[in-house]
Amino acid sequence: MRRVVVILFLLIGGVMVWRQIRDTPDVVPDNPDWHSYAIEKLMDKVNTDGKIKIEKEITGQTGFRSYTVSYLSEEQKQYCLMHIPKGIAPAGGWPVVIVNHGYINPRQFSTIDSYKNTSAYFANSGFLVLKPDYRGHDKSEGVPTQLVARNQYAVDVLNLVEAVKSIPEANSNFIFLYGHSLGGDVVLQVAEVSARIRGVSLWAPAVTSYPLSLSYFGKNHNADSDLNIISARELTTKYGKQLSSLDNINMITAPVIIHHSITDESVPFGWGKQLNDALIRSGKKSTLYSYQRDNHNIAGHWAEALNRDVEFFRGLIFGLE
Repeated sequence: MRRVVVILFLLIGGVMVWRQIRDTPDVVPDNPDWHSYAIEKLMDKVNTDGKIKIEKEITGQTGFRSYTVSYLSEEQKQYCLMHIPKGIAPAGGWPVVIVNHGYINPRQFSTIDSYKNTSAYFANSGFLVLKPDYRGHDKSEGVPTQLVARNQYAVDVLNLVEAVKSIPEANSNFIFLYGHSLGGDVVLQVAEVSARIRGVSLWAPAVTSYPLSLSYFGKNHNADSDLNIISARELTTKYGKQLSSLDNINMITAPVIIHHSITDESVPFGWGKQLNDALIRSGKKSTLYSYQRDNHNIAGHWAEALNRDVEFFRGLIFGLE
């Protein structure tokens, strides 16, 4: 009996020590791998000879042909949804929109069904659509690292951007990015380092000073892993500007439009306005569209916002912007 009590005491003590370590926000492990995901270094992780492989055709579509496809990112197999419009392609191939999704529990994310309507809207508007999973989502390989997950997702998208030229029907000279919420942060990082991006649309972008965006979602929305063992102050001092899309917007060359509901319940409207103002101060071309009495998905103005995206992208194609 005494031995059982001792064992229980040791177990309880161990749990208490673990909780204390877990909840102590004053130590930041100096993991050198974080530095390799600094935004200015992301292109070092990109395979410029990447190729898209068709995995399976999805039947039942009317205005476009649909497939699940795969490609490699950091030697990990990533899956993606691809829509190719039916009909005669314009000279040079179909312009491309890469749809970058917001936070969805990776175990609940679906390559085929998540952001299905948005992907179909662009395809029916004459764009070849690619919707990447990001690593660790659905069947895509890899496990994102807590603090640099968004930077790792950006690497996955950058590898997809480079693989576009392997698609015979695609015009790799006109690649546009759509990013919603967390995907807005991913998209900004991609646009900051890739010269291939011609235009960017951000919906309710989860972009603010780093790591406030991570801690905000971890605390209020459980969208990112919690940061209990990370000192925000230490992290910001050591790594923040290297990892933050907001702190690297001077690198962007593509024009940007931002859609944001004033009553967004998930990402404060002020973040979208802050980003738009920062882009303009940096000499970038940016336009903010605000929507009254709408939600995080801009559901009440969904078609209006997407039509603005289509007109924006087409204007860039035909030199009207």
